[in-house]
Amino acid sequence: MEYQQAQKSLVKKIVKYVLIVVALLIFWVVQPFTYENIDAGNVGIKINLYGSDRGVDNITIVTGRVWYNTWTTKIVEFPTYTQSVDYDPFVVTTKDAAEFKVDPKLNYHVNPTMVPQIYRQYRKPLPEIEQQFMRNTIYDAYRIVANSFSSD
Repeated sequence: MEYQQAQKSLVKKIVKYVLIVVALLIFWVVQPFTYENIDAGNVGIKINLYGSDRGVDNITIVTGRVWYNTWTTKIVEFPTYTQSVDYDPFVVTTKDAAEFKVDPKLNYHVNPTMVPQIYRQYRKPLPEIEQQFMRNTIYDAYRIVANSFSSD
């Protein structure tokens, strides 16, 4: 009889420990906390997904390891090192209808303090901004300037 009670007590302890281990494993799998490594030459911006202060924080997160809750926060990484863009050649027309082929190339870098504002305005990663907004602005600038000159 005493042996059976000891055995039941042992089984209860084993079940208790197994349940604790399973609960810890489940918590570890679904827990929302993680980190992002912001590489050198990049800055990260913290975006709150919930609450009254949701949206882009004005604080630029410096490089390094940043811990955050994935359920309530998103981290977006932006490069601040010098980028080089080579756009496809295109034709511009002068005042007197002469055509010139231009092949724009651009070297630029993003000011780290402006990253939250850039993200707020465009909501896109930098390569998409390069190929859409920046490309169109550069093409328009070439067209406007070329149209103010004659071929003479």
